[in-house]
This record gives sequence, C-alpha cells and structure tokens, in this order.
Amino acid sequence: MEGSETKHLSYHALVEVLDGDGCPFCSLVQSAMERYFSTVVYEQVNDIGMRAAWRASQGFCAAHGEMLRQARSALGSAIIHRDVVNTLVQALEGESLPENTPRSWLRGPRSWLRGLVDAGHQPRDPVLGGAEPCPACLRIYEREQNYIVTLLLNWDDELLQTKFHSSSGLCLSHLRLTLDRVKDAEQFDAIKAAHLAIWRDLIDELDEFIRKQDYRFADETIGAEGTSWSRAIDLVSGTWQVAGSHRR
Repeated sequence: MEGSETKHLSYHALVEVLDGDGCPFCSLVQSAMERYFSTVVYEQVNDIGMRAAWRASQGFCAAHGEMLRQARSALGSAIIHRDVVNTLVQALEGESLPENTPRSWLRGPRSWLRGLVDAGHQPRDPVLGGAEPCPACLRIYEREQNYIVTLLLNWDDELLQTKFHSSSGLCLSHLRLTLDRVKDAEQFDAIKAAHLAIWRDLIDELDEFIRKQDYRFADETIGAEGTSWSRAIDLVSGTWQVAGSHRR
C-alpha cells in the first residue's frame, strides 16, 4: 500500500462498491479510468512526459482508444493522434522488407498456415514493432494492484467480508490476479470458498432462467434470475474498459 491514508480511502471505496452489481474491482478501476481520460484530453495533451509515453506506445489499445473517444474532446484526441501518427510515419519510413520474408498474402491469421510458410525462415522483429504497452493498461494495472492489496490486507474485517459474500464476486481476470497475490493458505481457501458459493448461486439462477424459457413455464414470473445471463458475462469476461484489448 502507498500509506495509511490510501489504504483508508481504498478500503471505504471497496466496501461501498461491494453493494453494487458486477466485479467491484472492475467498477472501481473503470471509474478511475473515466477520470483519467477526462484529465488527459482536457489537461494533459501538451504534457511533455505524457506525449512521450503516447509516442512510445504508438497510441492506445483498441479498448482504450474507444474510451478516449468517449471522453468527447475532438481537439484533445486530434492533438494526441497528430503526434502519434507523425511518429508512425517516421517509423514506417525506416522500415524495409527483408529478402527472406515469405510473401505477404501467405502471412494470414491462421497460425497453422503461418507455421508452414515461416518454416526455414529466420525470425525477425515485427514491422513497426517495439512499442511500449498501452499507457492506459499500465495505469489500470496500478489501480488493480492497489485494490487487490486492500482486499487482502482487510480480508478479516467483518464488514468487508460480509459484503463480499453477498456481492457479485470478482470477474475471472481479477480473481486470478487476487489469488496469485495471496500468501496465506487459510486466506486462499477462504476466498476460494466464498467465490465457489457465488458461482454456484449464479448457476442456480441461470438454471432457473433457462427453465423459464421453456414454453411449458412461460406463465411463470421471471425474478432476479432474469439478469443472470448478463451478470454471468460480466463475471467471466469483466468489463472491456478495464480488460483492454489484450488480456484474457
């Protein structure tokens, strides 16, 4: 943690968001990233350090490029991308095709075909390669680690634990990250048990929703299970704003 004040603020933010729907880490980080992009387009487009980072990463990944668009500053986005595209022009001007490269029409997305075509050829760096990671993805990683540590350090807190047990649980990606940080076997088993209970309850709701789609039960009222299919997507996939374009 970055200090007692940060821990205190993160704890209360986590406790509060556990009352809502969806993965609490996704909710917290998405809110942080919406603030981040608002700050970027209105206050940081001419920041020397930020511009250097955008050039080094060759812009944002697809998901965070869309978040930039949703920040609704055409001018801010134009300034950022004028710099990035100009950097790409300079990079592409320095590229050339090695003589031993297979014909481009054979270098499609099919991995088995690429393996056959590339056999016997020396591997080389990809064209326009060497880019740094998406700066928004890096910012997300920092925020995620903050909230993961907050959860683990305060796991024995009665209020937090009660709210966690009644929450929607963590999305698959954040559950993986959290369990990877656990050092204590007892805590690992406790988080594992809590999540198994959440998943099994969701399975029951999905079963009930599926059952009521049968014409024989069409007159039955659909209750909370009516949103189970959507909540299942969130639980397995997380939110695209947080997951970015690369993680799975």
